[in-house]
Amino acid sequence: MTNNWTLLTGNNGINISTTESSISSEGTITIEPLNETLNVAGKINSHGGFGNVVINTDAILLNSAILDLQSGSILTINDGATLDNSGTVNIGSGAFFNNLGSSNPAVTFHRDLEGEEGWRYITAPTNTSLSALLAPIWTQGVIDGGNSDFGTPNVYRWGDEEGRNREDWIEVTDLTQNISAGEGFLVFVYADDNFNGSPDPFPKELSVTGQEFPETSVVTNSEDNNGWTLLGNPFGTAIDFANFRAGKAISSSVYVWAPDDTGSTDETEFNSGSWATYNTSGIGDLTNGLIAPFQAFFVENDGSTSVELDFVQTTKSTDITNTRFLFKQSTSNSIRLELTGKGLRNSAWLTFSDDGVADQRSPGDAWQLAPFSAEYALLATEKPGVGLMDIGHFPTESELSIPLATQTTRPGNYRLSVTDMDFNGKPLFLHDMQVGKSVPLSTDMQYEFTISQAAKAPTDPFSMLREDLRMKDAGASRFVITTDQVLETGGPELPLVFNLAQNYPNPFNPSTIISYELPETSDVRLEVFDLTGRQIATLVEGQVQAGSHRVTFDAGNLSSGVYLYRLQAGNQIFTRKLTLIK
Repeated sequence: MTNNWTLLTGNNGINISTTESSISSEGTITIEPLNETLNVAGKINSHGGFGNVVINTDAILLNSAILDLQSGSILTINDGATLDNSGTVNIGSGAFFNNLGSSNPAVTFHRDLEGEEGWRYITAPTNTSLSALLAPIWTQGVIDGGNSDFGTPNVYRWGDEEGRNREDWIEVTDLTQNISAGEGFLVFVYADDNFNGSPDPFPKELSVTGQEFPETSVVTNSEDNNGWTLLGNPFGTAIDFANFRAGKAISSSVYVWAPDDTGSTDETEFNSGSWATYNTSGIGDLTNGLIAPFQAFFVENDGSTSVELDFVQTTKSTDITNTRFLFKQSTSNSIRLELTGKGLRNSAWLTFSDDGVADQRSPGDAWQLAPFSAEYALLATEKPGVGLMDIGHFPTESELSIPLATQTTRPGNYRLSVTDMDFNGKPLFLHDMQVGKSVPLSTDMQYEFTISQAAKAPTDPFSMLREDLRMKDAGASRFVITTDQVLETGGPELPLVFNLAQNYPNPFNPSTIISYELPETSDVRLEVFDLTGRQIATLVEGQVQAGSHRVTFDAGNLSSGVYLYRLQAGNQIFTRKLTLIK
């Protein structure tokens, strides 16, 4: 005899077992095998955080009405279970569809785009066209399937070549094409979806209906060592990057662009986007390395051949309730620094082991990628001659000197703080080379300082599609982290005279440190010239406070030879030679 069960709206917490039916307050609807079909003729409305639905092995749920999961809820179909859907299954934004069974019912997936106008990296968890996915938002420069054929196209895919040049962002002008499983896109989301001069409110909801992509494989679109590939999560649940990366010739770090936190113009709230990175050692701001549905992400090739990347059932995460962006986590032998101020925020991680190297790439390093928002803060460690790191892997048993780069688009007061610290090595000290002050790194560190010279915010969002994903330079590193307390805490005595020191090391390849001293706050210009007098680089330009200062000069793009570096501070001018040998 077949029983027809009717679950009415609001009856959350119903547990159906093999022997009895009962109402519970556990907040999970668990459907166990009954040797019969459970027919939902009413509505299951599962609320976020306590409205989970689990269909266990050999159980069958026949949904002929509405199964509605809100943010924070999880619909799990375990291996051997079946969801037969002739009604509606809504997976709300922030809810998850964790299908481990053999049935693949049609589902409607939703994703809210929070924040404000700006770039988003997106994909879809089902076979659908770009025009259907992007229907709620303005698309332009489009021949087919968009709102307008005028204007610069605002939908892009990553190129098929080395993945390093500006032209590798390819304009998508036909939105009627379907999204392939595992394919990611870059979309500029305008505030005005009708272009009638009246901004439309955020969040903006994307929704697609269809069957979730099955297991699939994609190939890295770059055969260049250290080339980039833009991928997309093809599932309705989070994927675990560590599981995805296992055994594949790609870098151990993943890169997810996290848009602004609030979208507010209030400078007491954080509203700048930043890259959330993570490595398979468990370091980074992308919590547990979980990548949410609808999210596209970058990986870096770790060889000279193309690589097949598999999205399979084991790629799916069983820990999907904590899928968040920019969420710090404590990890052994690591330090997380955070830069905040003027409504902007960014972080940098330092991790330490015997495999870490201070002047070369190390396992687990994650590059600092160029920001994709007009207003931003940047905080990164620097490996001289290598580049800026969002996650920097350094040695444990050595004397350390780690430049710390900062850059913001808003001048004003900022704070450097340690938010997480689990480090058993030698004591570390943060030195502000601009004002000549040192403080120990500890969980209590709250260092206040002023940025007077801000980076210029781009006025054209399409100028952010830069020649290289990596952030090549943030200017002179104002801060240095060392194992030696070179400067006394509370401020050293000021230098008595202006001085420009000989660079160290010299000769060098490819980077060196130039030090200078100012007995008083001065207008400073520090430049590098070749022997013909041609200017090569400007390392410092602007007002600098009294004290001792160090600047890293990277000559990686120069030929071997002798060069001059000149310091002009107030009425004083000093010139010295440096030698580059490659």
